[in-house]
Amino acid sequence: MEILSCSNTICSLIFLLSMKVSLAADTVTPASLIRDGGKYLGLWYRQSPDTVVWVANRDRPIFDHNRALTVSNNGNLVLLDQNNETTWSSNVSRDVKSPVAQLLDGGNLVLCTYNGSVKYTCTGQWSGFAFVGAPYSNFLYDQILVQNEDEISFRYESYNSPNIMILKLEHSGQLTRVIWNERRTAWDLMFSVPDKYCAKYGYCGANSICSLNQIPMCECLKGFQFQSQDNKTGSVNCKRSHSSDCKSGDQFTKLEDFKAPDLLEVSLNEIMILNQCQAECLKNCTCRAYANSKLRGVGSGCLMWFGDLIDLRKLISNFTGQTVYIRVSASEQDGEGNDKSKDSSLPLFSLASVSAATENFSMQCKVGEGGFGPIYKGRLLNGQEVAVKRLSSQSG
Repeated sequence: MEILSCSNTICSLIFLLSMKVSLAADTVTPASLIRDGGKYLGLWYRQSPDTVVWVANRDRPIFDHNRALTVSNNGNLVLLDQNNETTWSSNVSRDVKSPVAQLLDGGNLVLCTYNGSVKYTCTGQWSGFAFVGAPYSNFLYDQILVQNEDEISFRYESYNSPNIMILKLEHSGQLTRVIWNERRTAWDLMFSVPDKYCAKYGYCGANSICSLNQIPMCECLKGFQFQSQDNKTGSVNCKRSHSSDCKSGDQFTKLEDFKAPDLLEVSLNEIMILNQCQAECLKNCTCRAYANSKLRGVGSGCLMWFGDLIDLRKLISNFTGQTVYIRVSASEQDGEGNDKSKDSSLPLFSLASVSAATENFSMQCKVGEGGFGPIYKGRLLNGQEVAVKRLSSQSG
């Protein structure tokens, strides 16, 4: 699936490809539409370019080479000639913000609104040598954050200066860095963000923990009870077990090597030490968590969270994260509202995680047939092998 936004214009070559149905979109002259060499915007099969699926400007071909296809600011897909005049338009009557054109995997060319400002991933705080939520490091480059009164900047520096590195932001939101391998004469992938389910912003929902080291990946925070789960995304609906009365006796549970929640409703004090931060949080009934605001050395400063905690995730092994202290009411300390005691004894898996483990239920992963359907063998993101039975339509 490829995307064309209003900031791009495509003048030649194949610009949109649909991978599943092998369709392509471009301004070309297929043999079935030859009219004095005119150019047409259309969809056709890549394996058979003369087999046209759809043509936009059938009655008004373009005869110059300076044609352009773009998405206008009002949300219309328009085909322009060399004079920048509209030859064809989708004539959408409703104005939309951040419009894009997409050639879907099913073969449909559609206009839609893109995610825009919706968060896709969050790197977390700077630890002094890397961002906690993206702790990628190797012997090829160093990460440097400059933060002072004059500037705030971030850069990568190669240990071997002749190395060529490229940082790419894909239309999907994926951020990748590649480095040129002179020996292989090819680009090597250094990192890709987000790289796993938990790296996607708020993957497990509010007041939950996402961890690739456990099954299931999504778990409610202590003091919150599991209510339901989205089978497609794996996110969980966590509700508070008991209403918070803010009585004396509230304590904090310590979460080590975590990427802290997003800074949505926070209070920052760069002077306080950690003990003072805890005392200040206890004074405020709406304070949900606290942590050091600066992670260098032993840590310093005070950061307090209020409201829902979103995008809290456990880092994979071998990476050092942040220590976060989550508020727990007195009743929860006695185990009355421990969500684990009320959860089902069977672990829950999202459809996305099961599909990924079995390569979308491929025949290569199939190991046999059971009484109610085929059985597949797969490997979860945390490395654990699982057996999955997919119920057949006849199983009821």
